[in-house]
Amino acid sequence: MNNSTTTHQSLTCESSFFPCNPQREDLFQVRDGVPAIDALQMASSMLEASIAGVFSMAEEAEGCEGYASAYSLQFVKGLVDSVLGGLCKDRFAKMGRMN
Repeated sequence: MNNSTTTHQSLTCESSFFPCNPQREDLFQVRDGVPAIDALQMASSMLEASIAGVFSMAEEAEGCEGYASAYSLQFVKGLVDSVLGGLCKDRFAKMGRMN
């Protein structure tokens, strides 16, 4: 096979989120057709920043709720990073077969 062979690439689908009024209309939307790897890399970076912020707030607050939120975000980041790693590994394996 040569490098001009078409490969399947996972893409995002349109998805609205963040209800902003009493009618629960969504304010934001993920665009259709963005490479999933790129979207997951951005999500991972945003989660990392969120985790740091929540841990910082948890250290100043009383109780465990802040830490529980930070730990939950860490679980989600672990899942996103795992899926991202699998997609990247799959992409590189396919590229190796194309050469």
